[in-house]
Amino acid sequence: MRILTALVICSIWRISTTNGTNQISQLLSRVENVENAVRKRNVVIEEQENRIRRLQLELQKERTQRLDTQAKLENRINQLTQRNDKLERCIDDQDGHIERLINQYQSQYADREKRKRFLTNGLETTAFHATLDHYTGLQHVRVGSTIPFPDVKLNIGGGYQNTSSVFVAPQAGVYVFSTSIMSFWNPNGELHAGIMKNGVYQAGAYVNDIGGPPEQGSVTISMLLGVGDRVWVQHVVHDDGTLYGDGLSSFMGCLIFTA
Repeated sequence: MRILTALVICSIWRISTTNGTNQISQLLSRVENVENAVRKRNVVIEEQENRIRRLQLELQKERTQRLDTQAKLENRINQLTQRNDKLERCIDDQDGHIERLINQYQSQYADREKRKRFLTNGLETTAFHATLDHYTGLQHVRVGSTIPFPDVKLNIGGGYQNTSSVFVAPQAGVYVFSTSIMSFWNPNGELHAGIMKNGVYQAGAYVNDIGGPPEQGSVTISMLLGVGDRVWVQHVVHDDGTLYGDGLSSFMGCLIFTA
């Protein structure tokens, strides 16, 4: 601004020495116009600078907000990623657990099916059938005594001992036993035979022929036996009984499936 004024003054001085006062007035008017234009220009420049500063502040604010939003999004992504990894591990663990359960079930099912199938192989089957064949039967059967069935018709697996009339389980499993007794007339006329397991009463067959013809009673029972368990038929009630022979009294048992 000062430089411009000096130039104007020099010009005025020149003009005053050459062209006179009118030219000085014209120059002063032009100077004033220029100064006004410069002031207006300065105002515009200041407004633009203020606008630029506002835009810069807004841009900085927007950038800060964007960075903050980006940081929040990245944090959320990390959280979701960690959660997804955890869920995948849980799914893998559940898949492994399910697979183990399936394998365990299949193994148990196969074992159960193997145990439950009816046994026909001579190496696996256990079955016996013994009778009292003597025509005179058995007289004076005492309470607590083992009823003998010495005549063996079947003894697969060797579990039945005809000398003692006791079955000894050669393998663990579920067995079916049945006994049938036929009483021979006598003054007492009653007989109660029980299937015993290791000395414990399990089930019984009862006959009563007092004042009438001979009667036959029977009972069938299933039971779980372990290796070495003993089963026999015992007279449990009504002392001094009498049994028919001729195969009308019998004792049998067989293995249904192993356990």
